[in-house]
Amino acid sequence: MMQIWRWAGHVAAGLAGLVLLATAVLWVRSYRVTDTWWAWNHRWGVRVESGVGRVAVVVEKLSPWNTFPASGFRHDWLRAHAQLDDVRPTGSVAYWRWGGFGFANGGAPLMGWRMFVFPYWLACVALGGVVLLRVGFARRRGHGRKGEMICVGCGYDLRATPERCPECGKATGAANP
Repeated sequence: MMQIWRWAGHVAAGLAGLVLLATAVLWVRSYRVTDTWWAWNHRWGVRVESGVGRVAVVVEKLSPWNTFPASGFRHDWLRAHAQLDDVRPTGSVAYWRWGGFGFANGGAPLMGWRMFVFPYWLACVALGGVVLLRVGFARRRGHGRKGEMICVGCGYDLRATPERCPECGKATGAANP
């Protein structure tokens, strides 16, 4: 069972590393190009806008008479981008902005929307933390068992059987020097 958790941790750290790399590329790209990704179904729409080092996520409740297809996905980009921190959304009831973070909401009662703005560095720090924690735990785990009578593969106590682990069957020599 420990092997599955160890493997899952490696996969999670690898995926976090790939997403971290993609986030860093989009962060740099956001200073030159504004990207907009749209996804929707018959009731809700989500728009993600990337520009000037920030990401804005807008969640909208669509009107029953909208002209969008039943569901879909679309990507747009513009070279001349709007400054996300200088634009106050039209029709906003509440608007808050501080240090690269922001929030706004508004719209009609049946077709409301919410906008959340956060800087790219927050995502990079969070994903980098996941990768560093996993690497740190993996190094500490292997380092702590080298001088002890513990199997490096599964952590079983080898004081009774120092030449082979009875749990995973790994040959250890005499002991883990």
